[in-house]
Amino acid sequence: MTVAQLGTQDPTTVRLRVRRYLYHHEDLARASASACARRMGMNPVTMARRLRGAGTSWAGEKRREQCRRLSLLVKKSGRVNIRKAARFCGYETSEAFLVFFKQHQGRTYTQWRLARQREAIEW
Repeated sequence: MTVAQLGTQDPTTVRLRVRRYLYHHEDLARASASACARRMGMNPVTMARRLRGAGTSWAGEKRREQCRRLSLLVKKSGRVNIRKAARFCGYETSEAFLVFFKQHQGRTYTQWRLARQREAIEW
């Protein structure tokens, strides 16, 4: 086994490579586990097994990237176009994104936006 092959056997390395793939994928909604596995030169089942070995999954890593992208949007002040935000975070529909937003922010987008406007006025 070569050093290069050994790196692909390590579950942690596979997890990091999946994260890098998702980070650089512009259209997260279209990012697929099979395309990612092919890029890494392995079978999707093997990739899934290695991710399990690292304590995660494709869906878990995709959700992690969605949360990272959502946090970038939340840090911005002002209005956010819901359709653009949904696509940016990997959602096909605005409705699915709004459910995700409420789960991770603890309030609806409208409640969050109004609070941001109040904060801006207080400054």
